[in-house]
Amino acid sequence: MPDSVKEYFVLMGRKGGKITGKARSANLTATGRSEAARRAVQAAGLNNGQPDYFRAATAL
Repeated sequence: MPDSVKEYFVLMGRKGGKITGKARSANLTATGRSEAARRAVQAAGLNNGQPDYFRAATAL
């Protein structure tokens, strides 16, 4: 795939993520936001310097 096409998809994904992220957070309660943040922290903690393919295989 040409780099220009990849760049376009990245920009469109980022644009949609910003819109839907705000809408999602507006509809969440304080408890829901806390739960989402907790899951994000746990997911970030799974990255112990291991390659993505290794994490994906061991996360199951």
